[in-house]
Amino acid sequence: MRRRLRIERVVTDVGDRLVDVAICTHGRNDHVTVARELAERLHAPVLYPPSQAGDVTNADEQAMLELARIWAPYGGARPGDILVEFGMSPARFYANITRILRTNAAGWNMPIAERHRIEEIAARYSTQPASV
Repeated sequence: MRRRLRIERVVTDVGDRLVDVAICTHGRNDHVTVARELAERLHAPVLYPPSQAGDVTNADEQAMLELARIWAPYGGARPGDILVEFGMSPARFYANITRILRTNAAGWNMPIAERHRIEEIAARYSTQPASV
C-alpha cells in the first residue's frame, strides 16, 4: 500500500509537466521497487545509481550478461547456446542473470529499456514449468 501511495504522490506532484528522466537517488528498495512503474506512469526513462555491491566480479558473469544482452532483442538466448556456453538450463541461466542485474553495477549502467527487456525474459523463464 505504501508503494502505491508513493507512486500516486509523485504522479500528482508532477501533474501535466513533461518529465525527461526520473533519477533514483539511491539503490535501496524504497526507490528501486517503484522505479519501473513510475517510469511507465511518467512516460520517462529511469536512471539508476551504481550498485553499492560493486561491479561484475568475474569473467563468467560478464560472459553471461553479454549473451543475455546480445539475444535480448530476439526474445532471449537459445537454450542450446546457453547449454554449450555455460553448461546450464535456460532457467538457471536467467536466474543467474537476475541475480547479476540485482547485485552488480553492470545492471545499473545499461540502458533502462535494455535492462527491462532482459528482466522480462528472465521472468518468463522463472515462470515456465520444468521440462522432463
